Amino acid sequence: MGNPCVLVYRAPGTSAECRVQGVVAGLRRRGLVEYVCLADGCELRLDWLVAG
Repeated sequence: MGNPCVLVYRAPGTSAECRVQGVVAGLRRRGLVEYVCLADGCELRLDWLVAG
């Protein structure tokens, strides 16, 4: 397994930054939207990421 990392993201229409820690398992595309997939099953839209 890979090393844990912290991803910081912001959902559109909000100013709050959220953080999630996990191991990146891969990337996935659904239609025109790309997601980063974490080993625990969490998926985050790449266009919402602020830092990683």
